[in-house]
Amino acid sequence: MARHGDETPGRIFALGALSGVFYALLFMNILGGSSEKVKVPTFNAGFLANPVPLGGGEVSSGFGWRADPISGFRDFHNGIDIPCSGNVPVYAPVGGRVLQAGYKGKGGREILIRARGGWHVGLSHLAGFRKGVRPGSRVNQGEMIGWCGESGYAKGLHVHFTLHGPDGRVKDPHDFNMNE
Repeated sequence: MARHGDETPGRIFALGALSGVFYALLFMNILGGSSEKVKVPTFNAGFLANPVPLGGGEVSSGFGWRADPISGFRDFHNGIDIPCSGNVPVYAPVGGRVLQAGYKGKGGREILIRARGGWHVGLSHLAGFRKGVRPGSRVNQGEMIGWCGESGYAKGLHVHFTLHGPDGRVKDPHDFNMNE
């Protein structure tokens, strides 16, 4: 696993589909530098890659109304939560320009990426960012951008994944398709 301070980006070399479900087919081993085939399901969502393909679990909290896990009050959850263990790398689900990479209130350490077509992807509660990931920088889909964490208003290690469409409205990442 990558450690905080490791500057080597892991990259998805190919994406493919099998029976309508997208898979990340080839990853770079970020410690050894060699290639290895890893069949990891991404979301059934066009070209939106799973930000936590290695070491991440199933979605622990979906998009929509729910009981807040900390307060217990009914609240609208504007993304999905992907649980993971410490020091697990987080990858850019889309390529684009980094608009924000820093600490932002309840979201903790958060990155916001502007993708093509006016789409915006947010990843929150990170433990830290890879060196060079900052506002104005460009990231490629599958590039390692940070580490899973529990910063901000969070209960347990996870990545909160949000998606805003060109209309500015929040969307369920499971339904996302860049080719629409």
